[in-house]
Amino acid sequence: MYPLKFEFIPIKKIWAGKKLNNIKNVDKGIGITWDFSAHKTADCKIKNGKFKGETLTELIKNNSDDILGKNINQKDLVRVAYLDADEHLSIQVHPDNNYALKIENDNGKTETWYIVDADEGAYLYAGTSLKKKSEVIKAIEDNNLENFLNRIYVKKGDVVSIPAGTIHALGKGILAIEVGQNSNITYRLYDFGRGRDLDIKKSLDVIDIKSQGVIVKNIDIERENYVIRKTCKEVYTMNIIDVQKYYNGNEENKFKVYTCVNGEFNLKYKKECETIKNGESIFIAANFKNYLFEGLGTLIESYVTTNY
Repeated sequence: MYPLKFEFIPIKKIWAGKKLNNIKNVDKGIGITWDFSAHKTADCKIKNGKFKGETLTELIKNNSDDILGKNINQKDLVRVAYLDADEHLSIQVHPDNNYALKIENDNGKTETWYIVDADEGAYLYAGTSLKKKSEVIKAIEDNNLENFLNRIYVKKGDVVSIPAGTIHALGKGILAIEVGQNSNITYRLYDFGRGRDLDIKKSLDVIDIKSQGVIVKNIDIERENYVIRKTCKEVYTMNIIDVQKYYNGNEENKFKVYTCVNGEFNLKYKKECETIKNGESIFIAANFKNYLFEGLGTLIESYVTTNY
């Protein structure tokens, strides 16, 4: 096995911004790119090496233990995507695992946002001051739900956790990387009058009215050549690694996804080298050992914390 790079999957959105064009070659109107995913609705294709052209699902089918590690299934993979918002996304909520598996035959969706760029004064919505679901219904009927949501003002480099069940929306003027569970289930509560379908009943089924998204406080681990900002440990772990010279993230029998959010790195392994640039992600299989990132910049390191 070798480090795998993927073709991103572009998705048009009515709220799409222009910040993503500074990182990727995307068409006008692209609001999301799925950069690493083996979900049934967005199965990324490998773009380097002998497995070029295969989907991640096809590769896993024949090499599951080597690729993912023992007792890890495809559903346990993390998902990495870019979101570029010129307008607020819909006010929405994601189900937890129990509801999603029962109703949608999919995973629940806890997610974490790394803020790549944000306009001055940009904010997102996460959590609500309302105390009852009946109050949520009335706010929807009165067309003013956003007035009861918590605003979290963000800047470049912030990390915000959105547990399943949290009412939330990414705000306008924000470019974010989303790391989350391998799921594509979103229920819209409110859409700022844009006319798209809403999912009121399912939203109310899954809302955790007490759940609040928060800016994650960093726990820094300093080393001679890098600093790890340990930011999130839900069903997945997400670390922000500021590299000054090199980083060795090798951990036996654990797959990892690395996303470069600034700078450029040479990933060295077995006398070989793969370059990863700003905006690119690379996958390290569970059975792959002895690799080293050399360069100056920032990496997001994502992997499964627990099975679910």
